[in-house]
Amino acid sequence: MILRRSSTISILILCIFLIQNFLMKLSFIEPGGWVAQIDELAVLSSVLFFLLFHKMLIYRIKSLRQPFMMFGAYLLISIVSSIFGVVVLNQFLLQFSLDLKPFIIIVLLCLCYDDFAVTRFEKLIKAIILINVPFVLWQFLFSNSYDVIFANGSHFGLVYGADGSEYSRAAGAFWFTGIYAVFCSLAIGFFASKLMIEKKLIAADWGFFFTAILLLFVSLSRGEIVSCLISCVAVYFFYSGTRYVKPITLIAVLAVLIVVLILSSAEIEKWLVELGLISGSIDLAPRAIFMQSALDISTDYFPFGAGLGSFGGRAAVDYDSVFFYKYLISHEWYFNFGFFLTDTFWPKVIAESGYIGTFLYFFGFLFFLRKATERKNLSSVYSLFAIVFILINSLSAPVLNDAFSIAFVFFLFYGSCLKSASR
Repeated sequence: MILRRSSTISILILCIFLIQNFLMKLSFIEPGGWVAQIDELAVLSSVLFFLLFHKMLIYRIKSLRQPFMMFGAYLLISIVSSIFGVVVLNQFLLQFSLDLKPFIIIVLLCLCYDDFAVTRFEKLIKAIILINVPFVLWQFLFSNSYDVIFANGSHFGLVYGADGSEYSRAAGAFWFTGIYAVFCSLAIGFFASKLMIEKKLIAADWGFFFTAILLLFVSLSRGEIVSCLISCVAVYFFYSGTRYVKPITLIAVLAVLIVVLILSSAEIEKWLVELGLISGSIDLAPRAIFMQSALDISTDYFPFGAGLGSFGGRAAVDYDSVFFYKYLISHEWYFNFGFFLTDTFWPKVIAESGYIGTFLYFFGFLFFLRKATERKNLSSVYSLFAIVFILINSLSAPVLNDAFSIAFVFFLFYGSCLKSASR
């Protein structure tokens, strides 16, 4: 039986994260000031609901024992690694509290899921799409005024074409282009999931669907675009019930992928080098340096890593990690500006908790994936898409640390645990 508890709280939390993203781009807001702490204060205050509704919380978490056991083991390994690693107590406590944030958000969303969660979530997605359309038009048509008012926005980076031409990346109402692209991708995933479940969409939904696709492409965020495409294909093949269409569709999709790989082989190789997954002529790309350094750190501090706060997270920056100097990151041009120092996710996990911690963290998400496949309703299909998307995207961005992204991914997840959930 679905336990009735208002999902208004979840919507409120998401709105707070969205408002924070908007405020951070305003020119008169101090970067890194009180606005940057809004999500942490919201998450901290939400812990009160765990105390007020602890019985319901215990009941709901029972169905998610496996992933939370894995994450609990990860946190335990992180504590052990910090005791024997290179971090001081305050450094560990800061990063530990930050690492708890995504798990607190997931638990809160599971606690607040109710009969109206899907309807409210859909309305919120449509509202955010409508809000972003005029901001994107403003950015491209009147870029000068947009840049002046949103001087603190992280949208000034350009994408360069093969001929040297420059292209601006849309950010809409969001502070960061990457988070804007994450939202667009998840909105696409929601309407694609709805189409898969209901077999049709009304005209208005098709309008929102194609608008979300257009908004994603003008972001020029290749990581999010590729992650969204792969996730849509993966979810389609998993949930498609037509056995005879599958092989034909699979052949067609593989043919398209082969063509794309051939035409974009140079760009794909460059991307893999930037991530540090292969070596190449641009080994000094920030993500590659962090990945290579993380692997070296995890080997030097085998098997538990160097401790929470030692590398790749905010605590490492605040406490001026020794690894910035040991691996010559301090010699890079971006070090003194503070750029890219927290722009990765898995290198942080690998360096701080070692191979054991990385294994536990990754398999915790795999258990979430498995849970999302046990039902076929809108909540489970969307959750499967969203988790596949966020895992792929986490290879190139620290999205698993971002409060807004985590909340959007797991908003409907508890619907995957309910046998009677129709949506």
